[in-house]
Parts: sequence; C-alpha cells; structure tokens
Amino acid sequence: MESWRIFVTLPKIITIMKYFFTFVSALLLFASCSSNDGNSDTPTIAQRTVVVYMSGENRLSRFAQEDIDEMITGGQSLSDDNKLIIFVDRASTREKPFLARIDRNSTTTKLDTLYTYPADFYASSGDNFREVLQRATSYCPAKEYGLVLWGHASGWLIENDSIPATTNASSRRAYGVDNGNNDPTTDVGKWMNIPTMRAALQALGIKFQFIFADCCNMMCIEDAYELRNVTNYMIGSPAEIPGYGAPYAELVPEFFKSGSSLYTGIINSYYETYINFYQLNPSIEVQNVGTEKLSGYSVPLAVVNTQYLPDLAKQTKAIIDKLGPTYTYPNAFDLGNMPYYLHREGKVMYDMKAFINKFASESDYAAWLNVYNQAVPLSRPSLKWMTIFSNLYYGFPSLNQDEEVWGCVSMFIPQNNTNYTAGTYAYNKNATKLEWNRTMGWSNYGW
Repeated sequence: MESWRIFVTLPKIITIMKYFFTFVSALLLFASCSSNDGNSDTPTIAQRTVVVYMSGENRLSRFAQEDIDEMITGGQSLSDDNKLIIFVDRASTREKPFLARIDRNSTTTKLDTLYTYPADFYASSGDNFREVLQRATSYCPAKEYGLVLWGHASGWLIENDSIPATTNASSRRAYGVDNGNNDPTTDVGKWMNIPTMRAALQALGIKFQFIFADCCNMMCIEDAYELRNVTNYMIGSPAEIPGYGAPYAELVPEFFKSGSSLYTGIINSYYETYINFYQLNPSIEVQNVGTEKLSGYSVPLAVVNTQYLPDLAKQTKAIIDKLGPTYTYPNAFDLGNMPYYLHREGKVMYDMKAFINKFASESDYAAWLNVYNQAVPLSRPSLKWMTIFSNLYYGFPSLNQDEEVWGCVSMFIPQNNTNYTAGTYAYNKNATKLEWNRTMGWSNYGW
C-alpha cells in the first residue's frame, strides 16, 4: 500500500428548510449503516467496523480504483454485522475526498457514499486524519474497529510535518504523502510522522483491534512501539511492497476475524498471492533497477502483538546495555551481511532478530527470543522482494541467507557514517524522535 463553506444571510423560511434537509440528510447517512429492521433512523451497532484510509493524492493514485474494485469483490461475503468503510483521496481535480461503505450490494459502479468533503485537503494532516476516522466511526459505530493504512510510507523516517519536501529531501518521510495539487505524477508533498499519527489516534479514543499497513517499511519496532496503546495488533511488511499492494478480494473477509485467525489470514493470503504472482511473472521490469527475477519470493510480512512490547523493550535494552561499553561511539557495530530493508543513501532498517542473534550471548539471545516470539507470533520471511533500489536488489545474495534469523521486523542500529551522523538524513539524531529509541538509551553510549 496524506476553504470551507461560505454562509450568507437567508430569509427565515429558507433557513428553516436548510436545517430540515440537513436533518433528513443526516438520518439517511446513519440509515446507510443500519440494518433493514424497520428502525432505519437509528444506526445499529456493528460487531466490527474496518476503515480503509486511502491517502492516494500521489503516484499511487492509479492503483486506487483497482484496489477499491477488489474490496467490492471481497465485500460480497460481509454480513450485516460487519462494516467496511473506505476513505478515498486520490489525485483528481474532478473528485473530492469522500467516505463510502462497501457491502455485499456494492458494485464497481455503485458505492454507498456516506459523505463527500466540500473541498480538497491534506490527507496527511494529523488533524484531518483524526477527523476522517471520527466521522467514519460515527457513521458506522461498532463494538470494535480495525484500520487499514493505504499509501506510501517508509517506517520511522522523519519529515517535518506540514512542510513540503524539496526534491532532494522528498524521501525523508513516514506515512501518506499528499502532494496537495492532485498531480498523479509526483510524490513530493507533505507527510505524516508516526508520532503525529499516534497523537491523532490517541485523541480519537479508540483502541483498534488491528492496524494493517498496506505500505512500505511500516513493520519496524519503532512504529509498533509508538502505536502500542492504540492497537492490539500491527500487521505489515518491513520492506517495500509492490504498487499493486494487498490482494483485497481475499483480505477483506480476513479483516473481520479475531485473534490469531485475523493476522494469520491476512499475512498468509498476502504472502501466497505474491508467491503465485512472481511464479507467473518470472521477470519484472522495475524502475531504477531493471529486470528483477523474483520467482520463489514474496513480500516479507509480520505481525506484532502490542501487549508484549513493554517486555520486549525491557529485554532488548538489557542486551544493548551489555553491548554498550564495547560499541560506544565511534565504535560501530559490524553489520556486514546483516539483513536490512531499506537503502536510502546507505543501508538502514536492519532486521531486529538477526541483529540480536549476532551480537547477544547465546543465553541472552534465548531469553530474548522467548519474549520476541510472544511479541511477533507470526512472520513470513522472503530473502528477496521487489525494490526500487539497485544496491539492495543486487546485494540480496550477500545478506545472511539463514531464513531462521530473519524476524521481519526492522530496528534502528546507530552507525558511524555521514548518513547517520549528519546531512539530509542524520539517522542517529532523527531516530531519537521515536519513543523506542529513546527507551533503548543509545545516547548513553555516545550515539
């Protein structure tokens, strides 16, 4: 996978009629998420409402309709007790952002539109993000909720909120770029940092059953830890994902399952779809790289059970504190052949499990792994994936090929090189804006 109305003075009778029609419209909106039980003016309380947040005012806009059509196919199996709501903001001057419900009556030419916004806005704004989710969940209230993040992302990387990125700095980001001018050819725009997302979701006051990130690099321990109090499960990939994104026709029914069946269904369906896709398409042309041969590979995926993250943080910090005296700045960790998931002016987002496996003692690793397996109950490694970074693609064979040490959750590791210590990225400094890295206490060792 981010002007208002002008009101004028009106004659009294027109004003009365305006409020009357507003009232009727509101009832119809609520009725659209109600059962046909004769009480259409009262919204029923669903078992679960899942909101898909499609921040598509960027180069992913061309994939939006295909994914909506897949959701419509998947929605054919939904019961009246399950609600699927989509928020759509794509690069179109003819279409305003809107909310719609998908159910078994939906078709590619018939969507139950709940609300159309009067004007375009930045979907990557934290305030707008919260307002959209608040509106969606108020239209279709439920006992529990799920959230799907659709769009661009790159994990914990930080960009200043509400400040347009320049061409050279457009890659420092987090989630949901919105270019602000409905241009389907550019990803230069405004992004939402993960701490901003966390604050918006906390203000919403909902703890989601799951957050499924159908976007690149979101399965990093920093994001999961930042969002631990607003979701029970975090599901996604530590790596890049193809522009086609998730197979929603298969995934929509999985969104309404519970416990291990929920994340197992999402991860296995996603993983197997791309195993099959790459077998049928053994050579794929990829921007910046050329021909990629991915037969036998997929998208690395994992789930984090957030209730175990405090224990995992404690165990991980204990190991870092043992390593710290040896690896105090400028003495960096030797991360040669370590699996990593992003190459942006250098390697970043190393595999967390592989790092602990290499540097911790055998007994410390065994104790840590016990907690890690509780926090990450399911992962599906792939030793290659579709990437726009040629250095990463052609470097795959040099990474540790023992699939057992790939945990599919990335983690920031400080390094002593220019991209980490200074310049555009300054990873060592920017990483501390995430609570996980402050908790790890890297600064105690000069980083």
